[in-house]
Amino acid sequence: MPVLHPNVASTLSWFGELEILRHDFTAAEAPLRRAISVYETLGDATQLRKAQLQLGLLYARSGRCKDALPLFAKPDPSGLVDLGEGICKHSVASLERATQARATLLEQPLAEFALAQLLVHADKRRAMALAEAAREGFARYAGAVADRAAVEAWLASIP
Repeated sequence: MPVLHPNVASTLSWFGELEILRHDFTAAEAPLRRAISVYETLGDATQLRKAQLQLGLLYARSGRCKDALPLFAKPDPSGLVDLGEGICKHSVASLERATQARATLLEQPLAEFALAQLLVHADKRRAMALAEAAREGFARYAGAVADRAAVEAWLASIP
């Protein structure tokens, strides 16, 4: 029986992340699920939680909130719980907290863009500023072409 190494799970997580950057959420699911399985086998609770949160965020971003919300049930200081719950529950308060968490280069603009989409009818000026900040944030992350394009399309659709 082969011995599992943590790098196997890390690599699988990164394959999932690459697919998420391409907005191929279907292709991202299998490597993230496999990474979770490897981390469970290894007993690495910290990395397991990170992979579960990434899978939850994948589900939230792809509209599968029924699958996402159980993965966000346990608190986490990274801001991913607030981001995922904010997307799924359309919670301004959760997304406000997520924008302050500044977890990673990618999660910050994701939170800003999700919040902009929620606020556009109540506070268009702030929503536009958030979307502009998200576009700038995605521009700093070379792999976030699909996310940046989504923000630009959204901005162009707002009269």
